[in-house]
Amino acid sequence: MGSRPASAPARPRTRQPLCSTPFSAPISPASRLPPTGRTTSNWRSAFSTPHARTAPASRRWWPSCARRRPTWRRTIPTASTRPSVGIRQKQYERARGPAKVAAADALTDALLDLADSEEAADDLAAAAVTCRRAEAIARAMKIPWHAAIEARARRLSRLVKAGREIDGLKAALANDPRDAAVREKLVRLCLVDLDDPARAAEHVEGVKDDSLHKYVLAAAKGLEAPPELACMQLANWYRSLAEGAPEDAKAAMLARAELYYERFLEMHAADDLDRAAATMALTKVEAEIEKLGGRPVAWGAAASGETVKPGQWMELVGLVDPKRDTVGGTWQRRGRSLVLTSPAIQNRAVAPIAPAGSYALDAQFVRVSGDDTVCFVLPVGPRSVSLLFSAWHSAVHGLGGIKGRDPRSNPTGVKPGILRNGVTYRAYMTVKVRGERVRITVRVNGDVLIAWEGPLADLSPHGGWVSPRPGQPAFGTSYADAVFRSVRLKMLSGEARVLR
Repeated sequence: MGSRPASAPARPRTRQPLCSTPFSAPISPASRLPPTGRTTSNWRSAFSTPHARTAPASRRWWPSCARRRPTWRRTIPTASTRPSVGIRQKQYERARGPAKVAAADALTDALLDLADSEEAADDLAAAAVTCRRAEAIARAMKIPWHAAIEARARRLSRLVKAGREIDGLKAALANDPRDAAVREKLVRLCLVDLDDPARAAEHVEGVKDDSLHKYVLAAAKGLEAPPELACMQLANWYRSLAEGAPEDAKAAMLARAELYYERFLEMHAADDLDRAAATMALTKVEAEIEKLGGRPVAWGAAASGETVKPGQWMELVGLVDPKRDTVGGTWQRRGRSLVLTSPAIQNRAVAPIAPAGSYALDAQFVRVSGDDTVCFVLPVGPRSVSLLFSAWHSAVHGLGGIKGRDPRSNPTGVKPGILRNGVTYRAYMTVKVRGERVRITVRVNGDVLIAWEGPLADLSPHGGWVSPRPGQPAFGTSYADAVFRSVRLKMLSGEARVLR
């Protein structure tokens, strides 16, 4: 696999409607964390809106039900990383006037890339210092994502503190292994602050809290191990842990609760009170996560042949090679975003990954110019379906096709289908396959836009929106410039295989 681009962040939220039905809070165009993509130095002119640009931050948060370490490759800090910071610092010091903003943008970018490398090398203290330095520059120059950088620095500082506490607690247990209070504190630090149930399970024997003992051992086995009822219990338990968690650990606990609720609903076929309760709880958890700024995210490259298990997020924008994986238009990488310019009809970027099972896609994109389609091609078993935003020059949003009909005439169509140029939108898509039945739900900025359920045989991509590689997700536009900041995949059941 080729070299990986550096990663970048999720966008904060502002209020703008997607169409005639108002949606809550689109994401504003700039924040650094969690990594999804960032504008370059022309953010003021390209994406200027009157809305607040703030977002909570986290760099290495991810739901890790299936594994404890990130599955992507990162670069350890080297001499090639550090001089770029020095060069950017000198450029920033010499710059004057409008060029100062561009230089500050480039310097914070270099500093955050350095922090990425330091964090990948487990030098969290150095990464925290680097983030503080970047935050000071971003705040001084009023760069929109300074709050996100500050939040990341706080999180890193808390992790450093937690690591020191853990070392002290381990030493205390070595002196007195029967100290149940110390043991419980150690377990909770690993479980909540580090979001690592497997590590917590290493110390749980001897804890007097029976429920803590039971649930830690169950959570350490991974998402697919617990039976149906246990999934509901674990979801409720993680939700309760979020109530007392540090502010920047709440989203991680809620994300785990979300996974277990979804897993329960996958396994529980009966349409009864238990299903209704889980559905209601899941809706509330999703709303709480949105208030906190979104789900934890994993960014980076995977090795060829690697599998993505349920509960893991994989950033697809980082997998796409603009030269090998695109059809139509001019695609290039800007930071960690993919930028499409010179578009024609049905321009597509195809992610080299094959999901087999149910999955979710969480996408952040902005249409920069034009009034036509932004599309996501969703593989569904042996078939696929296209999700069209602002199709036919802002006439309709919807799935195409359903029984061979496009969204202008099938039941998923939402009219008019308006996207505002320069506004970042977040689309959260779930594709759930149960035998020959499929359920597809699309939320935009937290609100349901499309909910369709029917036979697998009814689905087909509309017109030319066929992925050139069957079984692989794709995204793109027709006659519109766009920036895809993030398109990340999470398997709900089954697994996805990286193809390159």
